[in-house]
Amino acid sequence: MGSVGTARLLISNGGEAALELTVEPWAETHQMLPKQTWAVVTHSPAAHGSWSGTLRGDEPFQVDHRPESVTVWVDGNCFL
Repeated sequence: MGSVGTARLLISNGGEAALELTVEPWAETHQMLPKQTWAVVTHSPAAHGSWSGTLRGDEPFQVDHRPESVTVWVDGNCFL
């Protein structure tokens, strides 16, 4: 798969407590320890390398942050 249809999002926990990282729409939940950084990578399912969008058109990710958790909505085929 070419780089045109690949997007990478780094999520870091700069706090002093663990954060819950949820990757949707698969409901995968992971614990991020303090100082950890995770990469969420997605590949566009479209042959031309674009995404249908989350709340905005042609966006590969949407991130929702709450005090003890982060949710990443992925638009494509996801890998952690």
